[in-house]
Amino acid sequence: MPPLTRRRALRLGGAAFTAALAGCSAFGGQSPPTLRLGRLVVTNYDRRPHTVHVLFVTDDSPDYWASKRVPPGDETSPGFARFEDYPTEPGDSVLHVRTDSQPKPGWERLDFGEQTTSCVGLVIGIGDPNGTSPGDVTIWKTNNEHECDGMTTTER
Repeated sequence: MPPLTRRRALRLGGAAFTAALAGCSAFGGQSPPTLRLGRLVVTNYDRRPHTVHVLFVTDDSPDYWASKRVPPGDETSPGFARFEDYPTEPGDSVLHVRTDSQPKPGWERLDFGEQTTSCVGLVIGIGDPNGTSPGDVTIWKTNNEHECDGMTTTER
């Protein structure tokens, strides 16, 4: 390998700077697309019913709060509930989720400001299909654009 000369170092540095600059202008001066939330549902694999609480918070201020009672799952399928009237353009809000059986500091969180796609669908899971985590809460996310097909948006 040839030694690193001053000329070669400047050439490599210029190429790296140009590549970084091109990355910064990927949106051509436009802001990135608005994130849309296509669905917010709950599946309960636990054998007990649960009440699930969801809270959207922006800048330490609550934007949306709702609770749903979710029936228990059985051997063939999980219990199911669908949230409605939630913010479909959550912006930089943070979603907090917990069940009635979790301690209040035990909220699961999803930061919408960290998402890099234009559409997400969320499934809040209680327990798991194998029955190894009864009552545990998880937030499953899909970036499938079809989650947002035909939806109308509501700002937070």
